[in-house]
Amino acid sequence: MSIQTANSSLLLSGSKIYEILQFYYSPSATAYQNSSEVNYNLYAFVGRTIPWEDNQNPPVPTQDQYSIKKVFKDIIAVKKIITSDVSPVIPRRDWTSGVVYDYYDDHEDMFAVDSQYLISKNFYVRNKFDQIFKCLWNNNGAPSTDQPQFLPGTFDSTFLIQTTDGYKWKFMYTINGGIKQKFLDENWMPCSVGTIIPSPAVSAAGAGSIDVINVTTVGVGYDPTGVTINIVGDGTGASASAVVNAAGYLTDVTMINTGTNYTYAEVTIDVNNGFNTPNVASVAIAPVSPPGGHSIDPISELGCNNVMISLDFTGDEGGTIPTDLTYYQLGMILNPQATSELPDLATDERYDVTSQLFVSPGSGSYVSGQTVYQGTSLVAATFTATVANFNSSTNVVKVINTEGSIIDNEPLFQDSNGAINSAVRTVLSHSESDFIKMSGYMTYIENRSAITRSSDGTEQFRVVFRF
Repeated sequence: MSIQTANSSLLLSGSKIYEILQFYYSPSATAYQNSSEVNYNLYAFVGRTIPWEDNQNPPVPTQDQYSIKKVFKDIIAVKKIITSDVSPVIPRRDWTSGVVYDYYDDHEDMFAVDSQYLISKNFYVRNKFDQIFKCLWNNNGAPSTDQPQFLPGTFDSTFLIQTTDGYKWKFMYTINGGIKQKFLDENWMPCSVGTIIPSPAVSAAGAGSIDVINVTTVGVGYDPTGVTINIVGDGTGASASAVVNAAGYLTDVTMINTGTNYTYAEVTIDVNNGFNTPNVASVAIAPVSPPGGHSIDPISELGCNNVMISLDFTGDEGGTIPTDLTYYQLGMILNPQATSELPDLATDERYDVTSQLFVSPGSGSYVSGQTVYQGTSLVAATFTATVANFNSSTNVVKVINTEGSIIDNEPLFQDSNGAINSAVRTVLSHSESDFIKMSGYMTYIENRSAITRSSDGTEQFRVVFRF
């Protein structure tokens, strides 16, 4: 007889943090198998010189083995992705006047996602100085009309900013200029990688502090001298005082000491002996911070579950990527190999992945995207390839998508069917790339409309991964 047991489980956001940090630090990791080489080598590639059938609507990539091998064959060059090319990112949320922002509540799931798997709670903002703030109170759902900000050098991390609209904000971090240029776009902004793991041992907050007490029901009929704020919880040291205006309205509570080692807290607003009972009793909440306190670890506190790779292809990249080139495909490969470094991983910063054919001087130019071949005809060819680039000064033809074997001292024909120019020259010698095609793990493919390079231009390769 079998016994059925009921189970309920939840994979928490902390599991995503592990994956994000592993991805972020992977370019600098060590010890691949029994080697001293880098553990994770990730390369971005550009490839394919043939336009799509509908170039404005490139086909969706597929991961069948035939298609993956075709992508490998079409690669022109690869460039290594390093740690400075990687950043955790969160959805960009610029502070906007009139928006009602959500506030941090330790009894709420702050990281619940919408149908697009983006965090639905709008509880953090970026201001005009690239300062990131977390909202700790929204004045009972009032629109935000005063932007949280401080001048550099004037902020004390131990206090909060309370704006004139009644909002309370906790500063998290500032996006510096270099990081901003590389990782800030219209949809995403970089999230700071903290150096401290959330823990009761890292700060005076311990298991949690009470940075704010928020009045959810404004009291009426209070005497400013006759109110006591009582905080009940499992921590120690938290204390606060009531804010009562001249009309007897209890509108806020000011923290005197944020306390330490709280995992929960409740607050009561009591009238001292000898004072009248208020007409409307004030009600307040005391949300407890994460372990270690607010702003210790932005990645976990802001629910980061995305990583951006941002890599520049500048000029000819040391001669590996032609500048007079139009390409239609890019992507990434994990842990490829190079012949000169076997059995270890490829480690060079860049690789020219094309086959290079050194041809005799002559008339006619080989055209990028056209087919070249050796043999009596294209149908009976012993070797075919697609032209990536032809340098008429050095008489070097760079080709991709090769089939068959190149034969030196034999002519290389360009298929005249649709070719812009006909060309026939003799292959004097040839060389193969050190980079081993089909090696490693194809991790990402992006089919694009035409990307045309220039000698003084830079293309920025950006891709965001969700965990």
